Amino acid sequence: MSQDEAKKSYYFEKLIPEADLVFRFAYFTSFQSPFSLKVCEAVYKSTLQSLDPLIGAPQLATRIFLAQRTWKELSSAPFEMGEAGGQLSAFARKLGKEERAVLFLIDYAGFTQGETCQILASSEERVKSWYGAAHEAMVASLAALVDGKENRSREAIGVFQTILQGYYLDESQVEELGTLVEDREQRKTTEMRMIEGEDAWDIAGRFRRRVVLLLIVIIGVFSAVFFFQQRPDIPFNALQYVVYEAL
Repeated sequence: MSQDEAKKSYYFEKLIPEADLVFRFAYFTSFQSPFSLKVCEAVYKSTLQSLDPLIGAPQLATRIFLAQRTWKELSSAPFEMGEAGGQLSAFARKLGKEERAVLFLIDYAGFTQGETCQILASSEERVKSWYGAAHEAMVASLAALVDGKENRSREAIGVFQTILQGYYLDESQVEELGTLVEDREQRKTTEMRMIEGEDAWDIAGRFRRRVVLLLIVIIGVFSAVFFFQQRPDIPFNALQYVVYEAL
């Protein structure tokens, strides 16, 4: 596989599946879908210039890198909070941008506090402070949607994650991100070749399985014939029997 092919493979197999993470991070910070989409496009364009060190790295490293690029875009691009957001905006609007970012990274994306410090390039003390205030506000706001009282924090995180999962890129928007490295026609051709390759491999696999099955049947038949084949009777020799008994 050439270097360009390796980059394309990494882009489509590792980066594209994380597009919703970038979009939701931007959306929870701004509550603006068009703005969040622009942030997503900007992040993926800038990421194309830094693919080499990412190829072969663990997926966690990829997610951290994308989150870092997203925060960089959110920090540099001026925006006003949108009017959308539903249940989330009720408490999120009262939080600062950093508090919303920390809450998203830890309670939705599942990053540790240490990883969040790395993403935001901030100290542990600040991250703990931001998270404490944001998490408390989130639990209090979503309390009506939480069934139990013993695990309110955990259940509130579950509700928070479920609500955010309702915001995502549609298929055409994901395809648009793909055109940054390969136009639609080329991508269709590549996918067709991959499908044809998989079909050929499946056909070869089925053929091999049938050959193995046939060999097993043949061996079984020959084994059965050999086992059940009548052995020739050994003639009784009275003199030898008498001699054997005498000894």
